[in-house]
Amino acid sequence: MGSIEPPRSRYERTPFGHEMLKHFSIDPTYTELNNGSFGTVPTAILNKAHELRRRCEGRPCSFSRYEFPAWLDKSREAVADLLNGDPDNIVLVANGSTASNTIMRNFAWNEDGLDEIIQVSIIFAPLGKMTGYVGRVDPKLAQALASGKTPFVYTLNSSLPWTLRLPLHSRVDPLAPGGSLMADILGTKVLDNKSQTVSACCMTNVLLPLKLDAGNNTENPLPEGWYAVRSKPGVQFRVSDWIMRKMATEYETLMPVFFFQGSWWARGSAQVYLELNDFDWAGRMLKDLCERVGDGEYLL
Repeated sequence: MGSIEPPRSRYERTPFGHEMLKHFSIDPTYTELNNGSFGTVPTAILNKAHELRRRCEGRPCSFSRYEFPAWLDKSREAVADLLNGDPDNIVLVANGSTASNTIMRNFAWNEDGLDEIIQVSIIFAPLGKMTGYVGRVDPKLAQALASGKTPFVYTLNSSLPWTLRLPLHSRVDPLAPGGSLMADILGTKVLDNKSQTVSACCMTNVLLPLKLDAGNNTENPLPEGWYAVRSKPGVQFRVSDWIMRKMATEYETLMPVFFFQGSWWARGSAQVYLELNDFDWAGRMLKDLCERVGDGEYLL
């Protein structure tokens, strides 16, 4: 007689939006608007990671010598299949900063010492430190420095010639209307270019209605809903830090706030567990915080 297999649990798709939160470990009182920085992983992945960690702790030597390499190869093969690449070209590292360090330290710099690294002014701070270090310790870049050249660093994303471009089918992204919604609430705009490709991703930067004021601009009053910030040393960071701390302590969320080209901006990320009303809430939160900055609360 044949054996009867137990019925398999049927996978049921979860629609994007708040229903997707059940698959994550995000605190119910917390709104994750900044997945682009530290992020979060689905609970199923987290549980598997804990399982492997416990197995490693249970038999450290045999796991590290024999089991881990096999798991690593399987993971690289899975990523290679997703990217249609070669598993031997897949390197898994802890985070983006480590990845950038790995890439930069493996570049074959030209022997003529004329290579230069170019960076944007709002480069992620750890990457800026990394490129400065590479410029000091790599003999070829050091030669460029000695000859009077000034190497900088430029963070490359999809502009890399070897980057694989993946087709996206039936993509639904709440970020574009979400960013516009926040900008409408604030009476400002999103950071974009003429072709609107800057905003065509899972992050958006929204201008905050704060104006750096030197105290001598009496002829051009601020538009309604804008607030002046008296210019003084360190005020750019102080305001950004104050807004972010208030988000974390009073609103149970966090969005990066940074000063760029004379203005303050807030960055939001659109993930599968967010909905448009989350961006409406975020816009009203930012409006309230900007008003409080205008009242000088950041000075207290």
